[in-house]
Amino acid sequence: MSIQLWRVAIPLGLYSITSAMFFPISQSFIYWKICLKSEFLSGISPENCTNRAISSSNQYLQTEANRIFLIGSIAMTITGIFSTTLLGKIGDEKSRKLAMIVPLIGLVLADFILLFLTWFIELLN
Repeated sequence: MSIQLWRVAIPLGLYSITSAMFFPISQSFIYWKICLKSEFLSGISPENCTNRAISSSNQYLQTEANRIFLIGSIAMTITGIFSTTLLGKIGDEKSRKLAMIVPLIGLVLADFILLFLTWFIELLN
């Protein structure tokens, strides 16, 4: 493989890996946070929030998590529409590589923020 091909393959591979991490981590974080904050409404004690069998069968927890996923998906779609035009302009005027690196950096930062929030969830309660 030529060096020019590696310049495209490496950022694209990193982007694919980090995007594959984003949704499962965010999903686990949302379920966990809802479970911890709504003990009275869901009927699940904080000790049982890590038990997937209990949390997956709870109607309240599923409804709230899906509502948050829907709002998040809409927000990501709307911001994607606007950022695509901006990245297209950057790619045309400056550099195609820069236009590829910007989403990668954003996704990596989002992954690190989710990991940080998941790791230090007890500090947020």
